Amino acid sequence: MIHEGVNTSSIRPLTSPISFGLKKAKISIKSGDPVVIFVNRNLESYRGIHISMRMFPILQRLHPIVQAVIVGSDGISYD
Repeated sequence: MIHEGVNTSSIRPLTSPISFGLKKAKISIKSGDPVVIFVNRNLESYRGIHISMRMFPILQRLHPIVQAVIVGSDGISYD
């Protein structure tokens, strides 16, 4: 999914391989690795985190090597 505010002429897949590590999670990700990323300012139900958290175990059963990266704060955006 691409948010409607993303400039796809400047934000696009890299042409050269890349790799990076997430030290706290003790994982390394390189080009070609299957990764699902969930990013939001706050991880709350208004932003769909509860749906994603239910989906990740199913996805990992179907594709055992997929990695999930979840980024966000534990704050509340909307009361």
